[in-house]
Formats: sequence, structure tokens, C-alpha cells
Amino acid sequence: MKETGNKHWKAENIATNETGFTAIPAGYATNIAYAGMKNFEAVGTGAYFWQKDNFGSQTAVTVYVWYNTTKMSRSTGMKYQGLSVRCVKD
Repeated sequence: MKETGNKHWKAENIATNETGFTAIPAGYATNIAYAGMKNFEAVGTGAYFWQKDNFGSQTAVTVYVWYNTTKMSRSTGMKYQGLSVRCVKD
């Protein structure tokens, strides 16, 4: 699911990238709803992506993977956060 090696990930990166998805650890941005206030978290340690499903008016479903695992997990995120997206050509 994620890029192998340590070019972008922490040295402890565990990855095989058998699926070819090649997630890069861009982390996520917080406080983007407020002009001029951006905090970037988990850069180098986590890759976070929006899914198409809404969970509520202010939250949506997300998937993420960390440097120390090969499995993606699901969660919810606040819609004002900045997460990565993956476009797939039909």
C-alpha cells in the first residue's frame, strides 16, 4: 500500500507495496478553516486519504497507513482538515 524504502518515510518504514498504490507520508493539515493557520502533522510517518463516504455534516471517512505497519486503517476526519486524495482514471 505504500512506498518502500526511506526516501520519504521514517527509517523504520515497513512496506512491500504489493498493491502498487505507493502511498507517500504527506501527513495531514489541521486548522485550514482558519485563514493563515495551518499545522502539518505526521509528515514522514503517516499517509491520510479521504474516502467518498460522508460520516456526518462535519466529518467524513478517511483511511490511513503509518510507517510501522503494512495495513490501512479506517477512521473519520473533520472536513476542515487537509488530507490527500487519490484520483483514479476510469
